[in-house]
Amino acid sequence: MQSAISWDVFGYYLYLPAVFYQHDPGLQDVQFANDARNKYDLSATLYQVHEVEGGHRVIQYTCGYALISLPAFAAGHYIAGKTGAAQDGFSLPYQQALVYWMLMICLIGLFYLHKILLHFFDDRFSAILLALLLLATNYYEQIVHNLTTQHGLLFTLQAMLLWHLIRWHENQKSKDLILVSLLFGLACLIRPTEGILAILIFFWGNTSIKGAFIHWFNILKQRTWLIFFSCFIVALCALPQLIYWKMATGHFITNSYANHGEGLDLHRPHTWSFLFSFRKGWLIYTPIMLLAIIGMYRSLRSEKWGLAAILFFIINVYVASSWTTWWYAGSFSQRTMVQTYPLMILLVGICLKWMSSWKRLPWMGWSLVVVFSALNVFQSWQYEHKILDSSRMTRAAYFSIFLKTERPTNLDELLMIDRGTAGVPINRYPEKYNIVSVKNMKYDDQPDSVLLMKADDEFYNIHKAAYRDFTSGEHCWVDIDVEVFCDSILTDELLVVATMEHGGNYGYTTQGFAPGAFQAGQWNTLHFSYLTPPARNPNDLLAIYLWKRKKLDVLIREIDVHKQVLKNESEYN
Repeated sequence: MQSAISWDVFGYYLYLPAVFYQHDPGLQDVQFANDARNKYDLSATLYQVHEVEGGHRVIQYTCGYALISLPAFAAGHYIAGKTGAAQDGFSLPYQQALVYWMLMICLIGLFYLHKILLHFFDDRFSAILLALLLLATNYYEQIVHNLTTQHGLLFTLQAMLLWHLIRWHENQKSKDLILVSLLFGLACLIRPTEGILAILIFFWGNTSIKGAFIHWFNILKQRTWLIFFSCFIVALCALPQLIYWKMATGHFITNSYANHGEGLDLHRPHTWSFLFSFRKGWLIYTPIMLLAIIGMYRSLRSEKWGLAAILFFIINVYVASSWTTWWYAGSFSQRTMVQTYPLMILLVGICLKWMSSWKRLPWMGWSLVVVFSALNVFQSWQYEHKILDSSRMTRAAYFSIFLKTERPTNLDELLMIDRGTAGVPINRYPEKYNIVSVKNMKYDDQPDSVLLMKADDEFYNIHKAAYRDFTSGEHCWVDIDVEVFCDSILTDELLVVATMEHGGNYGYTTQGFAPGAFQAGQWNTLHFSYLTPPARNPNDLLAIYLWKRKKLDVLIREIDVHKQVLKNESEYN
């Protein structure tokens, strides 16, 4: 319960204490956030807040989650006042209130999903499909262990939107389209990428792209006020975020996700890995969704909304897999697909009904259901017991634990590198790497032959190259040794710096001499071992240089750079 407001949730929720307690939505002073983060152990760093142009600070995430969580915040404030707990927005009463609030929202989502399923199937079949949501997908794992994340909330919004969209196409009642617009606006306010739902709305009930345009054009002519009012509702939902950005930065539109090492790169999707990799492939860890994909084909032939489902699925997977950290941190299967399950479970139902009508092998669909459900339940159990890793799986690791109830002794060696919560690697396993020289510069041991960094020289470039020139794998080690001489004692006056560049620095790390390690008037070796961060783009530059922070003359006799690359890079991609 104490971790209910942590990591990403901490960022989504941060608006509430910033506005109501600090009266500082622009976060001119982030000390309160750092204090809360350290006091309640909410995250390793304050990555949820960024500095943007002009020296302003903004919360990385949009404010929809905070707005919907406002009742829980108010209840937590009241309970904290009555129980003597800290009224700071983060103490136990606030976390408990948020948990119960999100639990209620998730139950509403299941209620609406049941209504959707009953619209297409009988009560018994609908109950089976609800059971499959819990037994054969990562919905249960995500909700039970990460209830307060945005995915359960978005699941409910999508279920409600889908229900009212179905109702709108049945009876053309204005209230249903208005509710669809409101739910769409709220979903976008939580995550702007939920704008993909516009595809579902626009094409639902139409069997062709041309038909969809004609359909909405006719509605615009006949009920102009309704279309404009619906657009107004969507714009009204966006208004709080626009006001916040204006107050915080002076601009109505701001890129608040100013993280150079992570972002949306639509020209480099990781679709195959997103769907099929052993690291976090959605169809590897949630194979029941193979039936949903078959159901799309069937729905295209039997349902007027089949085209909408296919277009939405394709675009949604494309966008989700275009996130540079496409594995979406620690979770079981692809957590970002959970909010699409109201539609996906409906498609599973379409598939199973179709397969049940086969004259030959009518039992095949249900046999797959049993196998996929059993596999999901077992792998969820492995995940909960730390046998199946949340983000470091490889092909070798997967098959070493397949159907195993105990963790193999050599599992950690088979997994991707453990970077730790603060980016500090846990184990290196040097036997997994080949050592390759990158650059070696040796100078004669003579005063007029060594490299001299004069007092006014602040930087010296050691090496700069594209990441792809270092490795095609997920990471590599770069070891740098610099032999230096100075008449003064050096610690952090001279640093080796390594960083990746993508419109700015990420993975920025420095290394100087440890206190007492440098002997003045002698040659000393500064060693730096750099683990590359997950590369946002293989064309990003990896730069290594010396940074002299004090006006001193420093002599350099040797610079040696070598890399350690995985012997089997494809196994760890």
